[in-house]
Amino acid sequence: MEQRRTITHPIDGDTSTFLKTSAETDGKSTLCEMELPPNAKGTPPHYHNSYTETFRVLEGELTVTIGKETLILKKGDSATVPKKAVHSFTNKTSNPVKATVELLPGHEGFENSIYIMYGLANDGKCDKDGLPKNINHLALSAVMSDTSLPGIMTIVMPVMKIIARITKWRGIEKELIDKYC
Repeated sequence: MEQRRTITHPIDGDTSTFLKTSAETDGKSTLCEMELPPNAKGTPPHYHNSYTETFRVLEGELTVTIGKETLILKKGDSATVPKKAVHSFTNKTSNPVKATVELLPGHEGFENSIYIMYGLANDGKCDKDGLPKNINHLALSAVMSDTSLPGIMTIVMPVMKIIARITKWRGIEKELIDKYC
C-alpha cells in the first residue's frame, strides 16, 4: 500500500504534503510542502540536532524566528535554520501561506512523527493545542523527530528519551508506524 502523501491536522488546520521522502532521496533530504491557514500558530520554539531546515515561501507570508532574529518571508524568500538553532514559524496574516520545508539530510523519523501526530489528532487523541494526550506518544514523537525544546524544557528531554525508549521496547512505536505511516 502506498503511503498518503498529503495529511491535514484537524486542530491546527495545517496541511503537509511530502514531495520527496528520505527513502526516495537515499537519505539526502526530505522535502515537504506545508500550508498554514490564516493566523496559524505554527510551532513553538524548538531545535533539531541532526538536520538543517530550509523554509521557502511559495504563497503568502511566513514569519520565521531563528534565535533572536525574526524574519518575514514573502513569496520567493527563503531562510535556513542551522542544526541546533532554536527556531519557530507562524502565519501572522489573514491569508493562508504555502511554503516548502527541506531537511538536510533527510530524516525518516521527522516524516513518521508528522504522520503520527496528525493521525493521533484525527483520532481525537490530542489536546486542544494539538499535542498527544498520551505521554508515551508525545515522548516518542519528540525523540523520533529529533525535536527538543530550549530553556528549562531541556531538563525534560532526558526523561522524554527514557519514556520513548520504553515505548519503543513495548512495541508502541511499531503500532503507531503501522497505523499512521
